[in-house]
Amino acid sequence: MQTLADALLEYRRIHGPQTGSLVRDWRETLPKGSLWQAGSKCRPDCPRCLGAGWGRMDVPTWSPLFGRAIECPNADNSLAYQQSHDMAERSRLSLTALGYRWTTMLHVSHLNEAKRVVQETLDRQWGWVYLWGEPGPGKTHVLQTAVAECLSAGQPAVYITWPDLLDDLRHAISREDDTRLEQWREVGVLAIDELGRAKETEWTSEVELKLLDHRYALSTAERRTVTLIASNDAPSAYNSWLASRLTDARFACLEVKGLDMRKAMR
Repeated sequence: MQTLADALLEYRRIHGPQTGSLVRDWRETLPKGSLWQAGSKCRPDCPRCLGAGWGRMDVPTWSPLFGRAIECPNADNSLAYQQSHDMAERSRLSLTALGYRWTTMLHVSHLNEAKRVVQETLDRQWGWVYLWGEPGPGKTHVLQTAVAECLSAGQPAVYITWPDLLDDLRHAISREDDTRLEQWREVGVLAIDELGRAKETEWTSEVELKLLDHRYALSTAERRTVTLIASNDAPSAYNSWLASRLTDARFACLEVKGLDMRKAMR
C-alpha cells in the first residue's frame, strides 16, 4: 500500500504543485453493521481517516491516483501495534456484542456490583476480576461489555472462552508458531469466559500455569494488564496456586447470583 507522502509526491510529479487531500469516506465501504475496533490502524478520532488507517486521494477521475488506497500518515505500523491488532482480531465478539456499552447494559441489581468491580479494575489498568456462579445471570455479558468498551476506545482487548483459547494455542503449535502464547500473556485486557470447561490434561494444566501465572505477575509486580475471568466454579474448585491468586485481596472475586436471564428473556 502506498503512503500518503509517496502519493502526494507522485501526484505533484505528474500534475504539478497541486495537492490532493485524504477523503474520509472509508466508512461508506464497510459492510452494514461493521464497527471500528482496535486494530483499524488509527484511533477513531484521527482527523484524517477517522480510524481506518487509509483513505483515497481527492483527485480527478483521470488521475492515476484516483481510487487508490493511501495509507494515513498517522497510522501506527509499529510491531507492538501490529501484535495488538492481531490479538484484537481474535476477540470472539459478535457484531451485536461489539456494540455493548455500560450505559445500555441491562439494569438488573445482581449485576451492579460485577459491573462496578470490572470498571474499577479497567480504570486502574491492572488487576484481576473473577466472576463465578450458576449459568445465566449475566457474567458473560459483563465481560463482553468490558471488552467492547475497550475496543471502542482503541485499547487492545480480547474476549474468548477458555476452550477456544486452548484451541487457538493448539493451532499455533501445529503451525510451529512459538509466539502465540506470549501474545496471550501480554495483551492489555484479556477476558476469559468459561474457565474450567475444558478437559483437564497435563498440557492444559501447563498452559494454565504459563498463561495465568505470568499475567498474575504482570499485575502484581508491574501493575499492568487486566485479566477478567468468568466461570461456573468457585475458586476452591481449582488447585491451590490458582485458587490463591483468584482470591488475592488486591483483586475482585465475586459470586454473581441472580435469575437466569436466558429464561427471563423467553
